[in-house]
Amino acid sequence: MKKQSFKFRTILTGLALASVVVVATLPASAKDKKQDSVSASIIPVVEYIGSDDNSSLFTVAFENATPVKFELTVNDAQGTQIFSQEFEAAKFSKYFKLVNEGTGDSQDLSFTVHILPNGASHTFNVSNSTKLEKNVTITKL
Repeated sequence: MKKQSFKFRTILTGLALASVVVVATLPASAKDKKQDSVSASIIPVVEYIGSDDNSSLFTVAFENATPVKFELTVNDAQGTQIFSQEFEAAKFSKYFKLVNEGTGDSQDLSFTVHILPNGASHTFNVSNSTKLEKNVTITKL
């Protein structure tokens, strides 16, 4: 009778220990999967707002259910970093004003949103070019 009781107790102890391990690891793995799915669902939007004589206005925005940590960088056509900052937000919106300093007809920008928890990256390339056209009217004499 002692041998059966010992085997039964060993099996019950093993099952209890296994269930404790499973229950303890489920919330951690669910949290990681939830954070990855939330981070993957972030789709930032870069929008051109308008321009005046020598500047252009852009906005970068996104909305998420929970706050997420990310880095926003803006580079020019030569790859020089104009702006870089880390943020943590659920609803984000930031305006950028590009001032043309007479360096030519066009100014290209690259907006990159790098989501830090999972490493996902979204890059938007913006080309801003101006073209001067003269209207010519021909009249018959």
